[in-house]
Amino acid sequence: MGINNRDYNTSNPTIEKPHNEAIKSAGSRAVNMAKVYGYLFLALLFTAGVAFGIGYLFSLWIASNADNAVVGMNVILIVSAIGLIVLSFTVQGVAFSNKHSVIPYFIGYVTLMGVLLSTFTMFIDWRILGVAFGITSLVIALDAIIALFSKGNMNFLATLGITLLFGGGMVFFFSWLFIFLFPNVFGPLLYAIDFIVFAAITILTLVDIARINKIAERGEMSTNLSLYCAFIIYTDFIYIFIRIVRYIAIFSSRN
Repeated sequence: MGINNRDYNTSNPTIEKPHNEAIKSAGSRAVNMAKVYGYLFLALLFTAGVAFGIGYLFSLWIASNADNAVVGMNVILIVSAIGLIVLSFTVQGVAFSNKHSVIPYFIGYVTLMGVLLSTFTMFIDWRILGVAFGITSLVIALDAIIALFSKGNMNFLATLGITLLFGGGMVFFFSWLFIFLFPNVFGPLLYAIDFIVFAAITILTLVDIARINKIAERGEMSTNLSLYCAFIIYTDFIYIFIRIVRYIAIFSSRN
């Protein structure tokens, strides 16, 4: 989440007749979005490979020396999480400075994300992961279709998504009070907060994709800008994927 309406580095189409300009704009959007989704696919494929590979190595490590493996895994995961935070800002800074290629930083980010998601491949059934991936892909595809045909301003939806996200976070922050005041409603409250956050992320993903579509219409996108747009959708995809995995795991455990 994070694409906005700033002036991006795209080539400006020449002023032509409205009909020809619309055709050229649609063509630019198609080419640019193909690049963005291509980078997104490669990033997800690379993340999956790292997650399964590191998960397998962690499993072998635990089997040979469980105590040291648990400590080592925790250290690696903490370092990876810190690295993700640092690289999330680095990718944005490098993409907009346009002085260096964002590729190595993007690869570093998806690699560390794969390391963190390796815990999923170790402890969660691969069928759950597969179903969650499919559902997440459908959510992103639905957002992309809505964004493609949306002609209006997305500011309202952006405000709604941020409000839901902030409101859910604030309720969660003070939810510890319900443990003492209303212990019977604490569990349902957490589920409600989780759903609100999920809805907010989905809405903000739609806004991100719509704004990326608008950027793609302006002319040829640089490699850095294409990668940054792919990075935005990638992070949205991962957020949604993690939540769906959690929902399916909870539902499966109850059955």
